[in-house]
Amino acid sequence: MHCPVCGEIYKNDDVVLLDEGNGTTHRKCYNKNSEQIKDVGSYREITNKYDFFESVRTP
Repeated sequence: MHCPVCGEIYKNDDVVLLDEGNGTTHRKCYNKNSEQIKDVGSYREITNKYDFFESVRTP
């Protein structure tokens, strides 16, 4: 997966935000309303926490 703002492929330790549409964005790239943020964590933490990311999980 990649960040929709900068286009970089996520690394497991990148800090990402999960928004209300279940999309991810690097924390450093996010510039929308903070009320839309559901969760914050490393890419690995977020993808392991939510079942809908099962297909992109890394070991």
